[in-house]
Amino acid sequence: MSAKLTLVVALWLSLPLTAAAASFDCKKAGNDIEKRICASPTISVLDELLAEAYADARQRGDADQLKRTQRQWLSYARNSCEDDACLAQAYAGRLAALTLFPEPSSVRDALYRETTEACFVADNPEGVSCEGEAESTIHVTATGRDRGWVKASLWFFNGHSCTFSGAARSTGDGIRAVQDDEDPEFRCELLLRPTETGIITEASENCRMYCGARGSLDRIELPLLR
Repeated sequence: MSAKLTLVVALWLSLPLTAAAASFDCKKAGNDIEKRICASPTISVLDELLAEAYADARQRGDADQLKRTQRQWLSYARNSCEDDACLAQAYAGRLAALTLFPEPSSVRDALYRETTEACFVADNPEGVSCEGEAESTIHVTATGRDRGWVKASLWFFNGHSCTFSGAARSTGDGIRAVQDDEDPEFRCELLLRPTETGIITEASENCRMYCGARGSLDRIELPLLR
């Protein structure tokens, strides 16, 4: 059993049975997830523990950042569960994260890379010609415990591309990098959010200026190479 699951189980076993109540009024449960929470004494207690941990975390760190990550957890982790085992695992993970909040994760050297076919507009029946390979990379270089540098070189259809280079820092939701920090007109903010296999990016509006017509720094998923 992992340390975070051990912590959750220990907390649950320490509570009296009468404490098995969700953080909301079960009479007003409005969807299948809420009804499943209310139907399980275990999940009900986990839900109440989570509400308490969330309230404590709000007192320690950035409330807006915490709210964003909580909404993401609700949408992509908890609300995607179809059984109690999945819910228990989701709650255990979130409880562990809230316990650590707002401690930043370390920035570490990493290379995210994907190789695809190099395709161009062509004068043929298909209108497309693919020959050779094109490589998209995002390289993270650590310069301190929670500081670093991010370089991105992304390739898209018909030779369009994006480039990015900026100082980065670790935040509660990933690694946030900025190019042209001192010029609001050209300032581009790029967030590298971790996934199970690598990262997915979120880019500000100004980042479009660093891309060709068919390119984008936003919502790019790349696997971790090393």
